[in-house]
Amino acid sequence: MDHRNARLVMLASTLVSGVVLATGCAGSPPPRRTVYVAPAAPAASPPPVAEVRVTEEWVQLEHRVTFNPNRATLTPEGESALAALAGDLRARQVVQVRVSGHVNSRRQTRGGERLSARRARVITDRLIEMGFSPEMFTTEGHGARQLVDPDTRHGDQNRRVELSALVRHQT
Repeated sequence: MDHRNARLVMLASTLVSGVVLATGCAGSPPPRRTVYVAPAAPAASPPPVAEVRVTEEWVQLEHRVTFNPNRATLTPEGESALAALAGDLRARQVVQVRVSGHVNSRRQTRGGERLSARRARVITDRLIEMGFSPEMFTTEGHGARQLVDPDTRHGDQNRRVELSALVRHQT
């Protein structure tokens, strides 16, 4: 065997022995390995969702806004009541406001209905000027049909505007 062939035989035997060492034996599959995998952590459940209930109810606002006789102008007490009323509306989640104008029993005519409607409109316009949305208001004039005190000597109690508000509550 010449020198070249001897080198090739040596190289071939080195390769074969390396394969046998790596695979265990010539032609057999590689040894199996056991790999341990930690179990997956349980999926986190989402936090519980609090149930929110939304309700709406009509509330009579207790501010009596009063007017001067035969006019759609506020009395000084009416001005104070209007300011308190605006604060009350801002403090609530008001959806809609119904403004009802009234006159005393001496105005049981068509003119009384027009005056009561003008009084309701005055309050609505003033509240809009204070920053409330015009879409939330409805106005109506009742004339002398819903008197607080039928005694004509106390007509100032009947010259008024009353407000009801549709208020939204979340619980």
